[in-house]
Amino acid sequence: MRKIVPVGAYGTSYQEVLAKCADKKDLEAALTGIWWALSNNAEDFPLVSGYKSLRIAKTDPVRSLPALRVVFTTNGDTVQLRWIEFVDEVEFRGPPLL
Repeated sequence: MRKIVPVGAYGTSYQEVLAKCADKKDLEAALTGIWWALSNNAEDFPLVSGYKSLRIAKTDPVRSLPALRVVFTTNGDTVQLRWIEFVDEVEFRGPPLL
């Protein structure tokens, strides 16, 4: 089981998503399954087109919350969270700098 840690722009993007949530518990509920999957099967998620180590996971919508896109890398026994955003956006914006 891998350790999950936020790095880079993840904290900022998480706060932006959290601020847009009508119910903060919906965000927790949406991310619970992703955290389990990332800690157990991170390499099973697809690479982001054009990147060698950046992977992407998507959540299902949860009640008032649309689906989310979580971008991450792996480093040994650690999953490094890089970015989070709503899937209903037209394209993956990605962090300003990785």
